[in-house]
Amino acid sequence: MSNLQQRVISAIILAAIVLSLTWFGGLPFRLLAVAIGALVFYEWTTVSGVAKDRPLWMAAWTLVALVLAALIWSGFGHWILAGAVAASAAVILFGALRGQGGEAGGGMFYALLAAIALAQLRGDATSGLWVMIYLFAVVWATDIFAYFVGRAIGGPKLAPSISPAARLAALFLRCLRRSRSRSPMAARLRCFWPCWRSRCRSFRRPAICSNRVSSAATA
Repeated sequence: MSNLQQRVISAIILAAIVLSLTWFGGLPFRLLAVAIGALVFYEWTTVSGVAKDRPLWMAAWTLVALVLAALIWSGFGHWILAGAVAASAAVILFGALRGQGGEAGGGMFYALLAAIALAQLRGDATSGLWVMIYLFAVVWATDIFAYFVGRAIGGPKLAPSISPAARLAALFLRCLRRSRSRSPMAARLRCFWPCWRSRCRSFRRPAICSNRVSSAATA
């Protein structure tokens, strides 16, 4: 089985799982968001070498687990975001005292913010579902685009020790593709964002939301 075939099969399986959890929202999606945040932090500690300092590694993972458990239990809340900031600051201070700098705390805040942001974006409303579908569509489309462009163009590699196949050309074109992402789904997102901010009042007034979609699509 070729590398491309393995990528396609694994992508189909993962996409089915992710989209199913996104459809249900609520607790199932919060579990997905927490898993993503934990994987991000695991990869960060592995790449940065934080895992070599066991006391710092254990302290960071303990605080990460507490914040993510609170996110699963109660969903998004400003106190969870404040807790993530406080926990990250504590790990940064602990790392500085051990002569390791702030890499552990910085990566910890990045991972926790990703999980919290995903949980907040999805929420329990229909608008959150459309926002997440748009987000996944943009990320998946640009990554697929970058994969084939990188194979076609070649050139210097981005970080061979981390991702042997990633190339600078693919990174540049991925950024360009995302910056130019305009689609009917993007127009719907620009409609749903003010709807979400106003507790989805526009969903009870379809004409207003339709006008926003039409205006955004022609902008």
